Amino acid sequence: MRTRVSIAAAAPFAVLCTLAALLATGALSAWSASEAAAKSGSGRGGVKLNRIGSFDNPVYVDAAPGVNGVFVVEQPGRIVLVANGKRSTFLDIRGQVQFGGEQGLLSVAFPNDYASSGLFYVYYVTQGGDLAIEEYRRAAPKRADPASARRLVTVGHPGESNHNGGQLQFGPDGSLYAGTGDGGGGGDPDNSAQDPNSQLGKILRIDPNPGGTAATSIVALGLRNPFRFSFDTVSARQPRIIIGDVGQDNFEEINYETL
Repeated sequence: MRTRVSIAAAAPFAVLCTLAALLATGALSAWSASEAAAKSGSGRGGVKLNRIGSFDNPVYVDAAPGVNGVFVVEQPGRIVLVANGKRSTFLDIRGQVQFGGEQGLLSVAFPNDYASSGLFYVYYVTQGGDLAIEEYRRAAPKRADPASARRLVTVGHPGESNHNGGQLQFGPDGSLYAGTGDGGGGGDPDNSAQDPNSQLGKILRIDPNPGGTAATSIVALGLRNPFRFSFDTVSARQPRIIIGDVGQDNFEEINYETL
């Protein structure tokens, strides 16, 4: 049995909720050099920030099993690997990504067997404005093969350029999960989020099935723009998804969906 609970928060509390969601997903991607220099951390609970580099519109940070480093997703369409203080371009698909506003390359996800399989997955907005989830293959320890792309899911995104969602993450069950926006426009004019026949405004569960056709099902619907979510496998009796749903004007929302 699934349980879904929503917490609507008026700003500025919404800002704190959004920050918590970013920290939970590892998506708080960059601070300016001046902030990093100023935040040295002192006293009990102090935090020290170290600058690791400058990036082009960083929107997400992730780690991969067996890799000593972090992968920084740049919204224009690159993934940069930072390891042992050095940076290298891991994947560059800027030529096929629509970048601007809320559009771009939005996240990356690595399965538990990445060290042996070399497979990973990205979520981006295509030049035509659709939402795309693709599989890529590692070509070398610090470089992926752009030509290895395999499209798993395409979600048509007509009309507006906003509300693209963007989170991609593997769940505790080994499935790949994605959060899609409702297609944009104030108040979801096409009612896509509530439409069970549409993949817009949803949390999707995807079985990548390497070498075959990906199977997709809907886990949660009625979402506006679930830009980030994370899995809680510690505090809950059953694994659940904590979903940060971007609101319109005065309210933000955090939902949790029991798996």
